[in-house]
Amino acid sequence: MYRSLLPIKLPTQLTQDIARQLDALNSLQLPKDSLHAVRLLQLRRLTRRIEALIPGHFGHGERTAHYAHMLGKAIGLTDDQHIDLQYAAL
Repeated sequence: MYRSLLPIKLPTQLTQDIARQLDALNSLQLPKDSLHAVRLLQLRRLTRRIEALIPGHFGHGERTAHYAHMLGKAIGLTDDQHIDLQYAAL
């Protein structure tokens, strides 16, 4: 595991920025599938930005989401639970 070379403030700021953007999406009143797709896009952007700052971690979020998806299917999560798991894994 690499020790972060950046102050904690930068990843925290990125997380706060994306949280504000995701929250703003709720006001658009998009259909559930569209909202999910836009949220995934935003979370993937955040993941790539964070991974670019941490040496050796590129693709970690996507790999984690992939395995979480397979586990969620195996244990029979509901669609909503599966979506929450995917967001958390990213």
